[in-house]
Amino acid sequence: MAPTTGLVPDRWVIVKIGTDEPVRRVLAGWLGSYLYGDSWRLSSAVIEMDAVDDGFQVKTESGSEYFLRKQLHGLTSFTSSVYNQLQGEYPEIEIEETQL
Repeated sequence: MAPTTGLVPDRWVIVKIGTDEPVRRVLAGWLGSYLYGDSWRLSSAVIEMDAVDDGFQVKTESGSEYFLRKQLHGLTSFTSSVYNQLQGEYPEIEIEETQL
């Protein structure tokens, strides 16, 4: 998949996967509409996360770039269910405490 820039999710968290050297990834969610349902995305590994005025600029291993607004930190009901499914695939997954 080609890298995507300018991703601004409606809700987001940073998750850590692994125990010895955990990999940090963005679990992002977008709210849908009447015609289109909610969507989500789990990024590749975070390689850079810089704090800016009202959020974080994040670059991932695949080259994708996210802008994570501080006030939108958290899970939607949809991404909460996705996180629960990910726990089955990655039992060591946990949500990182992000310094807002």
